[in-house]
Amino acid sequence: MVDCDSPYPHIQERSEAILQQEINMAMHVSCSHVVLDLPTKGPCIDNFAGIINRYLQNLTLQQKFVIRLTLPGNDAAAERVYQRYLELKHLLEHSVYLSVMLVVGADLPSASLIYRFFGEKVYAVQLSTSAFISNQKGFPVLSKAHQSICKQFMKIQARFVLQPKHP
Repeated sequence: MVDCDSPYPHIQERSEAILQQEINMAMHVSCSHVVLDLPTKGPCIDNFAGIINRYLQNLTLQQKFVIRLTLPGNDAAAERVYQRYLELKHLLEHSVYLSVMLVVGADLPSASLIYRFFGEKVYAVQLSTSAFISNQKGFPVLSKAHQSICKQFMKIQARFVLQPKHP
């Protein structure tokens, strides 16, 4: 995980170099979407936003940035994630080339917090395999709450990504 806003200059410089290298490689191979995790460490995200903003100013209209947000089941933590995303969006001047990928686990925050994202440009919803439960026949299914949220995101044509369990 890169920490472009680290208080330690050597970590900050190394993180910035890694992030720029990864974005440059994605652009070199003509990826249509570059997925970046929203930084959760530290009090600010100014350097992270500055790096992305430099690329957003020079895009060829082919690449878009997708910010991956992990939504914790705790409402207070989910609110902090949402506020951090709004801060990033503001620093990036509400760019049209910016969208969101929501990572949803077994525990969901309240529906009102999730519904806030319907006002954002949601590119995809990433479902962890831990979000699935077994039905009476032993097949994996989503809980009623997860099904309801997925149906709502289908209406706005969000994509779905399944995240497998790793050993």
